[in-house]
Amino acid sequence: SFSLEKVALRAGVGKQTIYKWWGSKPALVLEVFHDRLLPPVRQYNGEVPYQKFIKSTLLEFGKHLTRRDYNQAVICLLAEMHANPKLSELSRTSVFIPRLKYIHEGLDLAIKRGDILPDIDPNIVTDELYGAIWYQVMIRQEPVTTKFVGTLVDQVLAGIGAR
Repeated sequence: SFSLEKVALRAGVGKQTIYKWWGSKPALVLEVFHDRLLPPVRQYNGEVPYQKFIKSTLLEFGKHLTRRDYNQAVICLLAEMHANPKLSELSRTSVFIPRLKYIHEGLDLAIKRGDILPDIDPNIVTDELYGAIWYQVMIRQEPVTTKFVGTLVDQVLAGIGAR
């Protein structure tokens, strides 16, 4: 039910003003997604074991992903990214790559602390952990529970030598 016409009407401006600032519905959705819907990235600082940190982080992310406003924005954004290379690149550079950088920095710190063996591929570990949350919510359409996250993290980290 989202449209630029409704945004313009609610903002009390002409549709041309909305197009001037954002250029397209996907660009506006991306900005709203980035500024208002995207959960903050919690950076791992090494104060607690990595396993404890990632469990709470993934549970928080899963709860956020199941919110209807967030879920609908993600579906719209992903669909448009596949049809619009410009939006895809903008999404990667402004949203996804910076978030992956924080996740990978956390894995690096966990390795330095000795929580994880050093010969991991951070992209694969990230895909295993975060991908399972995305799959649980977007494909299975099931809730992300403490039990699900605990089992996921324990199994993935056991496979990479977590201590």
